Amino acid sequence: MEANEYERGVMLSEAEGFAMIESFYTSRRGAEAWYRGLGMSKHTFYKWKHRYDALHAEGAPAEPAAEPEPCRLVPVRIVDTPSGEVVRGIEVRYPNGVVLALPAEPGIGMGQLAELLKLKV
Repeated sequence: MEANEYERGVMLSEAEGFAMIESFYTSRRGAEAWYRGLGMSKHTFYKWKHRYDALHAEGAPAEPAAEPEPCRLVPVRIVDTPSGEVVRGIEVRYPNGVVLALPAEPGIGMGQLAELLKLKV
């Protein structure tokens, strides 16, 4: 049985289950991405993986690392802005959920903003 022939809810024989896990090891994909891509449940995947690894303990290849998530941060650089200029209505959202929101009025001096953001201007 090929990995692309997997049908959820159909009982796998030992040979089919082991063939699926061998397919996973050769795919070089992360576990979650691999079994979700087939529509396989986490429980089914790990049941077969543990059985396979128990029988092939000495020669079991290491599980490939999951692909890293793409970076969602955009580097920002302030160029040639006088420190006396007033910034109005800015919002900065950090990855940890913290939001720095400054209203449009009265605004904030660029020097003060740089101090808040710890930028060198």
